[in-house]
Amino acid sequence: MTPSIERLFVAAGMLAVFAVPTFAAKAKIGEMAPESTLTDINGDSHSLSDYSGKTVVLEWVNPECPFVKKHYRSGSMPDLQSSATADGAVWIAINSGSRGAQGDFSPAEAERWMKNTGATPTAYMRD
Repeated sequence: MTPSIERLFVAAGMLAVFAVPTFAAKAKIGEMAPESTLTDINGDSHSLSDYSGKTVVLEWVNPECPFVKKHYRSGSMPDLQSSATADGAVWIAINSGSRGAQGDFSPAEAERWMKNTGATPTAYMRD
């Protein structure tokens, strides 16, 4: 069963709660998001402006967080990613954990984790 658009908005809303402290000083409702660029685990650079006109989902992810584990093991998050990207959304997973902290995966570990969980983000970043 594919996730409904309502589930996508609920997930995006929940994820946005975590993004607010990061962008609150610059982001304004109804205006373009502040420019941001990160490099993915393959060495490719991604800027928000690269996806102008598209829906962009920013998912802050920690593969060892109990809540993240639950939603990836159940398949709900990979299903949501697949559904959203099939509808044209860009899904960017960002692991912003500090070096050596819980969930701080190397690029190879992140690749294995995505393969094992069925994760299909457009890109996986380490911030």
